[in-house]
Amino acid sequence: MMKKLFLALAAVGFTLVLGAVELIHLRMDFSRPGWSEVLSVRGETDGRNGELRISTGSSVFTPYFPLAPGELLIGGNVTGELTLRIHFLRGGNYRDPGTEIGVRTVQTEKDGNFIFRFPSTVSPVGSDGFRIELSNGNGGKVHLKALEVKLVADDGTTVNGDPFFRNELGRDHWLVEYGKSRILSDAGHFRGNLLEMTDAGTVISPRFAYRGERLMIGLWGMQENLRKGTEQPEWAYACVQVLLFDRRGKEISHFDLTPIQPGTLPWKYYCQTFEPDSWPRNAESFAIALRIFPGATGTVRIGSVSVIRQGEAAARPSYRAGRGKIRIGAGEPGKVFSPLWQCVDMSFAGDAAQKPMRHALRELRKIGVRHLRLREFMQGQRVVKNIAPDGDFELDFSLLDETFDYVVRELGYRLTVTVETTPNQLSVMPGPDDHVYAHPYPPRDLKVWGNILQAVVGHWIERYGKECVARWTFECWNEPNASYFFKGTETGFTEIFGAYLEALTAVEKKYGIRLEIGTMSAAGVTPWFFSSLEKARAIGKLDAVDAISLHLYAGFIGSMGTFAGDIDRMRRIASEYPPMERRPIYITEYNASTMNDPRLDTVTTAAFFVKANRIFLDEKVGRAYFFAVCDHLWTGNNYHFEGGLGLFTKTAIPKPVFNALELLNRFEGNRRLPVSSSNDPFDAVAGVDENGTVRVLLTTFDELQPEATAAARVRLELDWTGRSRNIAPQLIRVDSTHANSHAAYQKAGSPTIAAHPDVTPFRRANEMKPEPVKKFRFAGNKLLIDLEPELNSVTCVEIAPPESR
Repeated sequence: MMKKLFLALAAVGFTLVLGAVELIHLRMDFSRPGWSEVLSVRGETDGRNGELRISTGSSVFTPYFPLAPGELLIGGNVTGELTLRIHFLRGGNYRDPGTEIGVRTVQTEKDGNFIFRFPSTVSPVGSDGFRIELSNGNGGKVHLKALEVKLVADDGTTVNGDPFFRNELGRDHWLVEYGKSRILSDAGHFRGNLLEMTDAGTVISPRFAYRGERLMIGLWGMQENLRKGTEQPEWAYACVQVLLFDRRGKEISHFDLTPIQPGTLPWKYYCQTFEPDSWPRNAESFAIALRIFPGATGTVRIGSVSVIRQGEAAARPSYRAGRGKIRIGAGEPGKVFSPLWQCVDMSFAGDAAQKPMRHALRELRKIGVRHLRLREFMQGQRVVKNIAPDGDFELDFSLLDETFDYVVRELGYRLTVTVETTPNQLSVMPGPDDHVYAHPYPPRDLKVWGNILQAVVGHWIERYGKECVARWTFECWNEPNASYFFKGTETGFTEIFGAYLEALTAVEKKYGIRLEIGTMSAAGVTPWFFSSLEKARAIGKLDAVDAISLHLYAGFIGSMGTFAGDIDRMRRIASEYPPMERRPIYITEYNASTMNDPRLDTVTTAAFFVKANRIFLDEKVGRAYFFAVCDHLWTGNNYHFEGGLGLFTKTAIPKPVFNALELLNRFEGNRRLPVSSSNDPFDAVAGVDENGTVRVLLTTFDELQPEATAAARVRLELDWTGRSRNIAPQLIRVDSTHANSHAAYQKAGSPTIAAHPDVTPFRRANEMKPEPVKKFRFAGNKLLIDLEPELNSVTCVEIAPPESR
């Protein structure tokens, strides 16, 4: 029976193994309908009152699951005693379990919780799948009250940012190409929510970089009453597919993850493993597409889409969360830092009129932020007063001037202006009135649209001066390749981009100015770059394009590898369009998530911020704009903290990530010092200023466990050759109890805005305070500093020479 291989525990619920990722998670709740769509029955069972009654001699079976290297965990709660069998299988799939080649059997404890752990490495040789049987072979009354099954892979990282459909559709993680789709909140027996599609449509993920790694892709799926359209091909029902793309973004192949067949299919778990370099060698990215094909009718539901990358082509650091070492070559200063982090995105230009936004923008200028991205002025700022049938127009700059005067004249920001959206009077699909906001449809007359753009930019040059506007950056549209922001085609946008280039180069000629003209501000590395740059080359304007702009989001898990991979992919695209390979890349939006997430309020995002900017520095990104300045001001949430994406809450309370930005900005003018880390999750940025002060900004951002706050041990080992030993190192902590407004807010009981309108205590709680370093010593030419930072925290260490103190 090999009972010794199992460990029985006292409570239901599993803890993931460090360094592991979850592939399968089944959590049966017998108080919820639909359990019989997941489990199959042999004999007699009866589900009622939130439990499953299993008669003598009867069994229930899970679906077939693939067996991946890792650990299988089975838990539940039972009244009576059950026999649990794991049937190991060879050559099975979701249709056919295959051949049974072994069974492992254990008995649950009588009455109560049970958990068994089973390492898949000791399964019978040759097995590649399994299913679980729970049976009443002992007679008597047996009631199964809960059942949970997990398969935890022992290596890899989750690639897709929202595998459990917790966020809104049509943004970054899941884009709606067309059709009816919605998210069913916590409606299944699997982790997270379900995606439901009704009738023809496509929902697609972003494209993920591929460099020949091993991939495991799994999901739960079912369908109801699926029928193909008349005169449609025999395969035109529904399918989840992996799409492969070459370096130009052309689809070169696909693999079906789910079956293509009519009718109704119960819930099943589908999974495929793609071995290293098993895809075509020209495959450089991939995406997951959830489809009901054109003409088909019916319902498809999908849950828990796991995309796990294993064994990346580039060597990854080892992982050990408890202890690490950071080596800093303090005697070898490099180039002066490019302060690429001094950039923020406030989103809608009109928000600059709001009191919380004004407070936040002032505070950001105080700590050295200089670049401000804003958008939605052509329609959102009501620039167009009217357009005559012959194309003549009258503009009204009163609202626009009030906005721009504040951020440009009063605060001195260098703007990154995103040219969008279409004036309602010029739209191919006008809204009900001219006060519609953020109008996403394309203009019906590109010549008139270009003329309006010329007039607006000309107005800015005349109002603020050529020297000022020459320091701005322009972009064409916010994420036009995302269905939420642009209701047009790729071909249609290409024409808009051409009109944008024609308009801005005409302004340059008229005013004798060189503008910094960027690409679209794209949602990730998209093939739309190819069509846009081809258009620029075709009209002789490629040399006029001065910068590449894109947005990067990948979730708290998997961001860092995705960021580096996407930047590399963008450079490879640019290399095909000389001189674009020499143009800077601006990450004009980035964060850990695009949707609300409680971790966005915590110190986890501060640690993420430092780690992301270390990668941007290594990848030689020109600028990186954190999204956003404030949590969205227009949300109806009544609480100060709401898991928004801002550096500040919508009531202008600075979050811990604001402190990370302020600490990183202390490196302005410093020379960068080489840093090496013994293992993840420990990383750092280090520098030395002209006075000899050495700074180390340590981050413990842990992608494997981003909620963790356990203490770790880190040793900083600095080359101290030729430096004074008369030192008094100082540190600043940003963690769960230091410089943390969110922690203070929670301690106050998380009051509503109405109940606690005074934000002063929370602002004060976010203030950073220096402390002396307690543990340091010298060993030869090395300075050794021992720290005990929390995971997912930020620690700044400063060592000033005696004459600077």
